[in-house]
Amino acid sequence: VRCLLIANPNAANVQEKANGGYTPLHYACMVPNDKPNTIDDYKQMVKLILEHCRESVHVCTNDGQSPIDIHTKYVSKAKRKVNAFDIPGITSKRRSKSSRSRQKSTSCTGILQKLLDASMNATSSVGNHGSTNGPTHFRPSKALDLLLECNSLEVLENVALEEAQASSLKLRARRMARSDNVSVVSRASTIYTTGSTNFAHFWVWEWAILILKSQYKRRLMMQQQLQSGGSGTTSASSDQNPASSSPITPPFCILHEATRTKDCPVPILMLAIRAFPEDLRSPDTMTGNYPLHFVAGWKTSDEKSISRKSMALSAVVSEFPEATKFTNKQGKTPLSLALETETSWDNGVRRLTTFQNQQPATSSSGTTDTPTTGTSSSSNRVFNHASGAISTSS
Repeated sequence: VRCLLIANPNAANVQEKANGGYTPLHYACMVPNDKPNTIDDYKQMVKLILEHCRESVHVCTNDGQSPIDIHTKYVSKAKRKVNAFDIPGITSKRRSKSSRSRQKSTSCTGILQKLLDASMNATSSVGNHGSTNGPTHFRPSKALDLLLECNSLEVLENVALEEAQASSLKLRARRMARSDNVSVVSRASTIYTTGSTNFAHFWVWEWAILILKSQYKRRLMMQQQLQSGGSGTTSASSDQNPASSSPITPPFCILHEATRTKDCPVPILMLAIRAFPEDLRSPDTMTGNYPLHFVAGWKTSDEKSISRKSMALSAVVSEFPEATKFTNKQGKTPLSLALETETSWDNGVRRLTTFQNQQPATSSSGTTDTPTTGTSSSSNRVFNHASGAISTSS
């Protein structure tokens, strides 16, 4: 590939398409297996092509597939081939443990990272038949949808195991509270200290983190561009006070970014809740929004997005119902945002008002009271709904 590009630097041009609208970058993303040597070879090919034609990362095939979509499908297919070799006769419990151990194999994040970085820095000037999805048009929900669609069984298996473990912890908290004559809230706060690490090496989860982090970087880049565009009149004051000219960069929070992403797949959102339960109780430093605020602000346009928002609201409210009382820096509660986005009574407003009436009033200063957790039946209903409607939610 290097010799071909040296001989003809225009070989990677977006105008050089095969049947179906495939570019050289599309073919370089078709990884046949997840072996480290193969991944390294294809990673180098992707790197060379992007160096000669970075904008090709935005070009889609005739059926609308981007290089990231092609890479997601081929890696998922390679992973399914590895996971297909189950030992016959073993129990389901042992099979679930063995499948989780297989999930710790090669994560294959190198090529995806190259594509995400290139999509941020490349321009959107492509050919006549290519898509002009520039950096600002990247849709993380679409990438997460495809990732979930190609690996739905593995993702739902992890969600089911995590929900079962969470249910047992909640039951333990109730029993300990009953024996110690204390409230379930105070006892639960001593049990729910850290998030789950069972799926930390699950390759789909690692990819989801990279996609969400790419969206976080894009948002920061857009904010910096807006600030630099309007900073011409404030240059004198910034010279006198250098500290005031550097805006505070919010930290990357996976759960905040997942709930901020409109139409984020519910199973991915539930994994983020189990991995970082403490982030449910932490407001965003810029807006003062809690994760429940972000989900309540999702704008819905069709039945699929309405159903997904309803399930996401149920999942977040069940885990931290006190957030229904909190206000952001604009003085708005999640119920206010839900009504502003025309959320119906049965698709979220009922649940928000129910917990608002049950929970005591809390301050809107950004500090939270003692955290509580939702009932296990609520989480199980969300999981059953997500697994039953996997085709519509992704």
